[in-house]
Amino acid sequence: MNARGVYHGLVEAQNLHLNENDGKKGENDEDDDMPAVYVYDRTKSSSEHVRRGTNTSTEKYEMTDKTNEAEAVTEYTGPSPFFKMLAMNRPELTIILFACLSCICNGGIQPAFGVVLSKVIAVFQICDHGVQERRILMYILIFIGFGILMFFTMFLQSFLFSISGETLTQRLRSRIFQTLLQQDVAYFDQPENNTGALCTRLATEASDVQGATGIRIGTMLQNVSNLGVGMILAFIYGWSLTLLMLAFVPFMIVAGFLQTYLMTGFANKDKKALEDAGKIAVETISNIRTVAQLTKEKHFGDEYCKLLEFPYRNSLKRAHVFGFLFSLTDSIMFFAQAALFSFGAWRVEQGAMTFENIMLVLNCILFGAMAVGQTASMSPDYSKAIASSKKILLLFDRVPTIDNSSSVGKKLENFDGEIVLNNLEFHYPNRREVQVLKNFNLTIEPHKQIALVGSSGCGKSTIIQLLEHFYNLTGGQILINQNELSTLNLQWWRSQIGFVSQEPILFDATIRENIAYG
Repeated sequence: MNARGVYHGLVEAQNLHLNENDGKKGENDEDDDMPAVYVYDRTKSSSEHVRRGTNTSTEKYEMTDKTNEAEAVTEYTGPSPFFKMLAMNRPELTIILFACLSCICNGGIQPAFGVVLSKVIAVFQICDHGVQERRILMYILIFIGFGILMFFTMFLQSFLFSISGETLTQRLRSRIFQTLLQQDVAYFDQPENNTGALCTRLATEASDVQGATGIRIGTMLQNVSNLGVGMILAFIYGWSLTLLMLAFVPFMIVAGFLQTYLMTGFANKDKKALEDAGKIAVETISNIRTVAQLTKEKHFGDEYCKLLEFPYRNSLKRAHVFGFLFSLTDSIMFFAQAALFSFGAWRVEQGAMTFENIMLVLNCILFGAMAVGQTASMSPDYSKAIASSKKILLLFDRVPTIDNSSSVGKKLENFDGEIVLNNLEFHYPNRREVQVLKNFNLTIEPHKQIALVGSSGCGKSTIIQLLEHFYNLTGGQILINQNELSTLNLQWWRSQIGFVSQEPILFDATIRENIAYG
């Protein structure tokens, strides 16, 4: 301990939480006999986090800024994510077409129901009870027919879109995982590509994309059919009232656009925060023995809760903004109805329209406006789907510097184990300021045993990783039987090497199978 070496550092790390609480013993003597129950306090945790020191906070903010800068540079700028994902759903095109036809039928039923409902109301103006009875019976049969038609079309719409969406999700997850396996090791060294974040993205982003493919087209077709048929019928029965009602439609469209625009921004920010929270959860649970040994459970629990604070605050903002926009959209309909009945009453007084026509126009426009409202309500799913699609396409478009699945290159027939490392220079891609190797030379003769000995961090593991061709050299060359390592077939070369890392991870198989993997 007096030498203040590595052991001293480990003991001090374990006692960090004791030092932080020394100043609070006088205030909390009553709590000494209480069991340790870790409850996250939002205000208390934030104040403690500020008092822990400016150096740690500054480093975290610098890392966050670097991560944000990297994300800004790698922003997706390709074709529309909607059409790219739709192209990946092409094998299910027939299923999507039948689902879209069902959506068009569903959309057309709504204004037709409005027309029949207006006719039913007008029936009660007829004095002849026999005529009333016959017409009411006819309209009842029409409603039953609408119900049967809606039953089948709604079933087909939901069933077929579920098939196409889940198939796309399975296809995306498979391709995402295969693409991740092809990436070079330097890709996984980046902080934003840690295990927790990648697992969270693999689990959520692929399923989020469903909101931007076939089901989105079906909803649009259903609303176009709904609003289009309603507008045509409304113009037929009362063009002047229809024009008056259309004056209120732009307000509903603007409100829906604002919902989509704002929700996209919130979805992107929330996704990043949730990925960071998932990273802490996965890494903490994976290393629970180390966390328990250092008694840092409360620390990581508070860190996890602090990362959830950002989505929580966004949710509060979202509640105010969307509450106002939804209330605006709904209230416009009542303002429009007040204007319609005022103008309609004046037209009836002039003898230019009948009460039945007023109700026809109201119902046709009303059901069309309801379709616009349903589209606005689906905007959160669509914005989340577009944000996830951009990240997935960005991964698909990334070309690794070293493709792990590549089968291109030479296979040496008479490889005898001669390896020459000539003037190697290297620094890790994410730590360019640290020079790991400089003018390193080594010759390994066939059938010889070589041991690399040195202090921690001197580059022993780095040399092994360079021999595995995990990274490209900064300078110098590695010769395998007088052949450049970069010219060899990567799969063949790695199959010639048996490698056990410092922290070996066994596969879920027998010991014999693990050894056979190399």
